[in-house]
Amino acid sequence: MKCSLIVDFLVLSSCMLFASCGFLSFKTYELDVLPQEGGRYFCGTSVDFVFSESVEHYYAQKAVKFMCCGQSAEAGFAWKGDTLCVTPEDGWIYGYDYSVSLEGQMHLKNGSTFVVYERTSFIYGDKNKVFSAKGPDNLEEASLDYSFKIEFNRPVQKQVFRKYFSFDGSEDFVIQESDDLKSYTVKPLESWLVNKQYFWKLNTFVSDDNYILDSVLGGNFKTITDTQSPELVRVCPVSSDKSVWYNPDTLQTLMSGKKFIGLEFSKPMDFSSVKNAFSITPQVNGSLEAADDEGCKFIYSVKEPYLAQVEYTVLIKDGARDTHGLYLGEGQRFTFTCPDEYLKVTGVKINGSAVDFDRDIFTLKVTEDGVEEINLNFLISFSEKIEEQNLKTAFDKTTVKLVFPYSALTPVTTHCHWNSERTELFFTCTNFSAATDSESVVYQLKIAGGSGGIYAGENCYMEDSVCVNFVLQ
Repeated sequence: MKCSLIVDFLVLSSCMLFASCGFLSFKTYELDVLPQEGGRYFCGTSVDFVFSESVEHYYAQKAVKFMCCGQSAEAGFAWKGDTLCVTPEDGWIYGYDYSVSLEGQMHLKNGSTFVVYERTSFIYGDKNKVFSAKGPDNLEEASLDYSFKIEFNRPVQKQVFRKYFSFDGSEDFVIQESDDLKSYTVKPLESWLVNKQYFWKLNTFVSDDNYILDSVLGGNFKTITDTQSPELVRVCPVSSDKSVWYNPDTLQTLMSGKKFIGLEFSKPMDFSSVKNAFSITPQVNGSLEAADDEGCKFIYSVKEPYLAQVEYTVLIKDGARDTHGLYLGEGQRFTFTCPDEYLKVTGVKINGSAVDFDRDIFTLKVTEDGVEEINLNFLISFSEKIEEQNLKTAFDKTTVKLVFPYSALTPVTTHCHWNSERTELFFTCTNFSAATDSESVVYQLKIAGGSGGIYAGENCYMEDSVCVNFVLQ
């Protein structure tokens, strides 16, 4: 009796278990994905997950993971019967890498569940329409005018190429496109630097017909090697017509007047760096210019004469570099003294009496009974002949003026002339006041010197002014 009840209980329990657990099933459920994993390219309208049974849409859509170029992306869903159609919410982009998977627990309409995992990945687009680019091979010994070409299998607008092309060189470069816009050539505006490695890169971008470039493109090239620093071969005088370059040893003896300064280097040099590295002290108005086509010679053309007996220093700093970017090994300094002689006043006579320059005031007796007007004759002798074009200036720079008192008469020049050798200036002045017992009257003869004074020739002038103070008795 007891055993019979136990058997009945087991039978009844088994029936109740099967009746209450309808979600359990031993049936096999299938899921296919199109396109299948393993195909490199796909250009269909959607990724389709095909269920063998009707499933709850909500759970199926929640289980979809949509990736674009390694990043999570929003997916759009549509159902065609028992097929879930998945598309990117922003639309397909040709050439992009996509990965779509469905993983999780699916729910049937009858309450049963089953677990699925399907995945597919591909490049979207027609493999025969891939957007690709080709660049040059890396180069270890590129010339300084080296140019390289990047080619595409479809047209690319120039502004698009410029936007996605990058170059690490600081030098200016130009980009030239082909007529069909399928190739671009990059070359230096002037030249690349020597001993330098350059890197370029072309990032991916989407073409006008919505294809993305299949990969990032990049490369590098290294320019020719040059380790020989430039040297300053000579600094020397150069004739004013720039035709004669004198021996460097004559720098101390020939740098007079407006002779130019020549610089010669062992290698072609960068002009702007030489210009910035050159200086002359005291400063002489002038400019640096190239003197040959190779870039080895330069001339500093002066626009004013050097000062007589003045020492000048020419400095070429080590910032000067050659066209390969190699700097001068060390700066160099040169000195010279302008050998020109100063113009000198060799004698002064007033009314035939020679002036003693060692005396502060020269006294001249000129008063006579019955003489109301005092005239003085001046004779000035110079050490050098005054060039004809400088005669008037020499006279204008020779003046006679009243020193004190202001109540005395102010002299006036009435006549002047030069001797035939143009070494002596003679002139007459009138309107002088003589000293009295109660008051002295002082006049001054000034012969202006310095660079703003009297010149005999282009660079022959008086070092200082000559002043003669005199009184009349």
